[in-house]
Amino acid sequence: MKETVRSISIWFLISGGFSIYNGINAFMQTAGLQLLYLYAALLVVLGVAVFGAGIFMQRLLKDSPGVVIAVLIGGMVVLAFTASLLFYLGARSAMAYFDQIVGFAISIYLFFNVKRLSKELQASEGESI
Repeated sequence: MKETVRSISIWFLISGGFSIYNGINAFMQTAGLQLLYLYAALLVVLGVAVFGAGIFMQRLLKDSPGVVIAVLIGGMVVLAFTASLLFYLGARSAMAYFDQIVGFAISIYLFFNVKRLSKELQASEGESI
């Protein structure tokens, strides 16, 4: 599927909202483990960054697509951290890692679409000058 700026923005807004919600929820359910507080804070910070990128997607893709790429890479790092945290806490079944695998696959999909869209927008901007 060929994503548009609007559809990528919606992906980012939904993902950022879920990340903020999950971070706040994780923070409220943390049982005193410092590592889980760090995880909850990472989710909230990432969620705000992803949500903000979703709001300003059109301008970011034209002017500074590296910011969107950095947010996507940050999300992949948090997914890897989540997988290692699950392993550390004793999750050994494949289903425990399903969300991280799907999230990583979606991030890669969005990565290539963001690169394509930014090139298209910058080329169309160059033609109009």
